[in-house]
Amino acid sequence: MSLRPLALAAALCALTQTSVADEASRDAIRKSLAELVPNSKIGTIEPAAVAGLFEVTVDGSTVLYVSGDGRYIMQGVLFDAKEKKNLTDARQTGLRKELMASVPVKDRIVFTPKDGKVKYRVAVFTDVDCGFCRKLHHEMADYNARGIEIQYLSWPRAGQGSDTWRKHVAIFCAKDQQETMTKAKDG
Repeated sequence: MSLRPLALAAALCALTQTSVADEASRDAIRKSLAELVPNSKIGTIEPAAVAGLFEVTVDGSTVLYVSGDGRYIMQGVLFDAKEKKNLTDARQTGLRKELMASVPVKDRIVFTPKDGKVKYRVAVFTDVDCGFCRKLHHEMADYNARGIEIQYLSWPRAGQGSDTWRKHVAIFCAKDQQETMTKAKDG
């Protein structure tokens, strides 16, 4: 009698039990986080590199490590000493890329090199009243001449309803967004 079918059945059984246990943990984690931070948006819940912990993404960019029963929650850096790799940073980098990709280019104000030859693309969160943002904008011709495309995303630091907010709304709603952005950054 071959032991192969028996080994395969045992492996499938163990896999099913692990899957059921993981789903029970995911439910406990969702419940715990919903009670602790009711308005948070829970993303993925996957086993972490450390046995007994789950890596949980919250609100699109935060990484938490949570025990399988949902009781213990840790926010911080998980570092693999053997591989010399910051696992948390690697995960957050991926999340940030996904968030940036979710903002369509049509919702950005883009300054492209005049010859159309783009070597690099840089997304910039900008505030028209920020001195550093204005300095960057005044160097736009140089960036574009070097083949660097600048894509602006609105980030009025003073918040919604502020004078800066109203300027951003006017810029992003303008027929010629580039010209309006340049005028706003010139004061």
